[in-house]
Amino acid sequence: MFVPVTHSLLHHISGRDQNEVMRTENGELRAANHSLRATNASLRRAADARMSAARPDLAPGRWPLSAAQVGQVFVTACPSRMDLTERGWRTLSRCGTDPIVLWNALSDLCNVAWELHAGGAVADIQRAFNERSTFEYARGVGSMTRRDAALMEEYRDTYQGREVTCEAHIGRGGNDADPTSVRVYFCYDRVTGRIVVSHCGGHLPTYGGKWIS
Repeated sequence: MFVPVTHSLLHHISGRDQNEVMRTENGELRAANHSLRATNASLRRAADARMSAARPDLAPGRWPLSAAQVGQVFVTACPSRMDLTERGWRTLSRCGTDPIVLWNALSDLCNVAWELHAGGAVADIQRAFNERSTFEYARGVGSMTRRDAALMEEYRDTYQGREVTCEAHIGRGGNDADPTSVRVYFCYDRVTGRIVVSHCGGHLPTYGGKWIS
C-alpha cells in the first residue's frame, strides 16, 4: 500500500536515506498513475468495441468520420449515458476538431466522467477524471464570468424542455484553430442520468475575452 512520506518523518531520516525514500515514493506514484491510465485504456477499448457493435458502419476503423457522425455513434451506442442538446448537434456540424481527437474526448466523457458522476461516491470528480484521462476536466467558469449575466447565457441551454447550465468541460490544447485542440461543454443531468453535451469545438467566451468559440 502506498504511504506518503511526511516532512516530520523525513526529519528523522538521513540525507542519503531521504533520497532513497523519495525515489521509492516517486516510483510508487508513477506505478499508480500507470495503473490508472491502463485501466482507462481498457475502458476505452471496451467502449470502442461497443460502438463498433452498435454502428459497424461508423466504427473507428472506418475513418474518415465527420464530427457529427462521431457524436451519433456515442448517442446510438450509449443512449443511457450520453445525449446532445439541439445546440450541441449544431456545434458538431461546424466542429473543426480532428474526429479521432473528438472520438477520444467523447469516449472519456461517456465512460470515465459518466461513471464518476453516476457512481456518486467520488467527492472530487475533477481530480479523479484528470488522473484517469489525457483530457483535462474543468468544473466550470471563473467567478468573474459567472457574475456577467450576458456571458453566462453562453453556457445555458435547453434539454428536454428544461434549462440546463453547461459550465463543466473537458479539453486539450489552447489554440482553437488547431485540429488537435478541443473543448466539450456539458452537464450531468440528474433527471435522466446522462452526460448532456451542449457544445463541441473551441472555447466559449469568458470574462477575460481570451477565448472565443
